[in-house]
Amino acid sequence: MDEKETSRWSFNYQILIARKFSPSFSFQIAPWYNHYNMVTSISEQNDSYGASALFRLKFSKRSAITAEYAYRANTYSNTTYYDSFGVGYEIETGGHVFQVHLTNSFGPR
Repeated sequence: MDEKETSRWSFNYQILIARKFSPSFSFQIAPWYNHYNMVTSISEQNDSYGASALFRLKFSKRSAITAEYAYRANTYSNTTYYDSFGVGYEIETGGHVFQVHLTNSFGPR
């Protein structure tokens, strides 16, 4: 591998801490750390870190709602950034689980 290829690598570390409090309610917290070997400008930092919180609430035998919030603790970039928030609905149908999620997160451009 050449130096140009390895400088495009990024690394993500995350610890998942979860608990099922009852048959219908689960909660998870996940602190995370990202490292980018190459950033787009000199004003950006190579590291970002924060924490995510998630829950699942089962309100019937086959249906549940989920939600997630991800907080970024440092500002590694000058671009406008909004903390990620998402809600979801899932339904079990005898062997399959269908999920629909709505979020304010952006994918890679």
